[in-house]
Amino acid sequence: MYILSNANITNAFNGGKSADLLSTGEEDTTRAIFLQGGTVENLFGGSDSSGTVTASHVYIESGNVSNAYGGNNLGGTTISSNVITTGGTIRYIFGGGNQAGVNTNTNVTLSGGNVADNVYGGGNEGTVTGNTYVRVKNSTLNNSLYAGGNGVSAIVYGNTNLIMEGNNNVTNNVFGGGNQAATGTESNNNSKSTVNIVGATVGKNVYGGANTSVVYGTTQTNIGYDAVNDTSLEIGDIEISGTVFGGGEANASGSEVYDFSFISVTKGIDIKIDGNGHTKLSIKGSIFGSGNASSTSGKSYIDIKNYG
Repeated sequence: MYILSNANITNAFNGGKSADLLSTGEEDTTRAIFLQGGTVENLFGGSDSSGTVTASHVYIESGNVSNAYGGNNLGGTTISSNVITTGGTIRYIFGGGNQAGVNTNTNVTLSGGNVADNVYGGGNEGTVTGNTYVRVKNSTLNNSLYAGGNGVSAIVYGNTNLIMEGNNNVTNNVFGGGNQAATGTESNNNSKSTVNIVGATVGKNVYGGANTSVVYGTTQTNIGYDAVNDTSLEIGDIEISGTVFGGGEANASGSEVYDFSFISVTKGIDIKIDGNGHTKLSIKGSIFGSGNASSTSGKSYIDIKNYG
């Protein structure tokens, strides 16, 4: 499906209202939705109220979108989802569905465009049974970036993964976890949140964990080309105006009541920072092997090289 410059649409679904959208596999993009202009309020890679979508693909090349979802809206299941932006202006991006879940993994790839508010690797209220993968390159985000979901029900049961490369600008915070949404479960306690940054300007803080929720397992925060150790990535300047926390944020924005007993990461925290090869790598705040007014039940490690 192609949406062109003269379109003005409230809800656009790659699938049906209550229908399946079956493809031959993850690489089958013949059942994709392309935004090449126009204005869309809600853009879904999947269906509306029910149905199974094998693999969703949402491509945003130009135009304006209020909410872009990789998955379904109210019900049904998306097996795997993909949201890819190369241009346009989007208010919110969700790798998963609105209230509907994704049964394996979500993939969000930003390589251009302007995000007016937040990006989430997971769903809005829907769960992700597998992992989330968020990759951001040469993009502008005017609020915050979350590798996980949005809201207490938007659990990512596997791992959350975030890569930032090239020339990116995030106005506020970067989180390896979700916004009020957990990574993993207390019973399994074996998930991992990974943040890899080789190019980014971040206006506030970088967190290995979540905002007012828990990573049930470990966090790994790597800042710098050699710390990430992936030669396929594009190196860029790194400037973090706030603080690097290996854990999460204990309090909602604006709250002045801190619960210092809050455990934001259950098994351990690891931070690696390496300035080798960078023209600029600057962290203006502090570096903590814990969260902001939160801690971990395990051990914390910080390894800093070629910095200062």
